[in-house]
Amino acid sequence: MTPDTEVHSGSLAAASTEALSAGGALAQADERHVERAVQIRMAQAVAEAIEARTALVAEAGTGVGKTFAYLVPTLLSARARW
Repeated sequence: MTPDTEVHSGSLAAASTEALSAGGALAQADERHVERAVQIRMAQAVAEAIEARTALVAEAGTGVGKTFAYLVPTLLSARARW
């Protein structure tokens, strides 16, 4: 996914973006949460891979927020299936 890829409303990528945004669920649960553009782009890529049922190889440096970048879309996708 490139940074200028459009995220469609109602998609897993959009839900992940919302959850990781400054006013999202993570920020509401943890006042120390800071919105990170790179983290959101990675979460969107993970979400798109989940929806397309394809593999994704992602590399990111320290401090990007990789754990939440893959965990949020994964948890949201599981919740959507129930």
